Amino acid sequence: MSNLNLRMVMALAKSLATRMQQPSIASSRVACLGDSVTQGDVANVRRYTTWLEWLTNNTVINSGVNGNTIQQMLVRVDVDVIAHRPGICVIFGGTNDINAGRSIVAMATDIKSITSKLLAVNINPIFCSLLPRNDNVALMPAIYRFNEWLQLYCQQQGFIFIDLFSVFANIDGSPKDGYLLADKLHPTTTGMRVIADCISRYIPKARTYDVVAKGDMSTIVPNPLFDSGTDVAVGWGKYGNAGSLLTYNRDAGWQSVMKGKGGTVQTGGFQVKLPTSLVESKTYRVEMVLDFIASVESQVMSYFQFKNNVGGVVGGAIYFLRSPTLNRLDTLRIFADISVPTGAITTEWITFAQSTDTFTLRIANPRITEVL
Repeated sequence: MSNLNLRMVMALAKSLATRMQQPSIASSRVACLGDSVTQGDVANVRRYTTWLEWLTNNTVINSGVNGNTIQQMLVRVDVDVIAHRPGICVIFGGTNDINAGRSIVAMATDIKSITSKLLAVNINPIFCSLLPRNDNVALMPAIYRFNEWLQLYCQQQGFIFIDLFSVFANIDGSPKDGYLLADKLHPTTTGMRVIADCISRYIPKARTYDVVAKGDMSTIVPNPLFDSGTDVAVGWGKYGNAGSLLTYNRDAGWQSVMKGKGGTVQTGGFQVKLPTSLVESKTYRVEMVLDFIASVESQVMSYFQFKNNVGGVVGGAIYFLRSPTLNRLDTLRIFADISVPTGAITTEWITFAQSTDTFTLRIANPRITEVL
């Protein structure tokens, strides 16, 4: 056997071992960094990140942005991944780089830079190959070359590589029937579920606990269960400048605001003034479920504003921000820690969306607990 064939056999054996291994990593949060396949902004197609959350019981953060290249993912990895402090980051992108004619060398450089950022803060990377596509078969050789480089890179570095291409492709490399939409590029609901199934094999399942009592007595947030009814819940207020275009409602534990179409960029959302039990210089864990759908790409933001005894602002903390490439969030649970600045007497929590067009913003299960 020649040295070349021996290396090929050894590489294949190492690849199979990588696919079969169970990683010794554990986290309640997983970030998925990618492009439109991850963002999943196609109507009536449930995102793979939602399936992944259900399959693993983990909090899964969707950090996909439509049209992103790996280079653009590198620019926003600090805000869209590292700021959420996950234990695992799934990196799934590169198709738009190939569309733009970027070289494999340039793509590889960006992948290595993303990896360095993640490892520096103890976030474990998991890499997914690009999917087959037949919207432009001339791009397939570049997809093959990138997938080959990525697999070899993962083998050399000891990272988990998930070969989604082989799962989605027929023996001739064409996509399997039913896995891609009519655009021949983005996954169907079946395809999204298959992606989640493949990734979930490498994500430790989070332990779940039975609820021992109805209600949430530990949270500082008033009325966290959002009992059914029109308008906002008791203790909460309306926020935004869209006026009569905003309609508020509560149902099944969700508090929602719907905005009609307007001529300019307008906002709509919620605000709550928290009790003085938020103590200066202490740290608190903030949790909330966000659900959002809009007719155009919009901004969603949630932040804290701290004021002193005369109403002056002494500090702030951004809890969540996605701007401007967002038109859907699929029941996303978000965790963050905030520190109360010195001199803070009152705290306001404001969550809103901003768009020229229609949107529906929903929130559920707001919790704030002291980090002991």
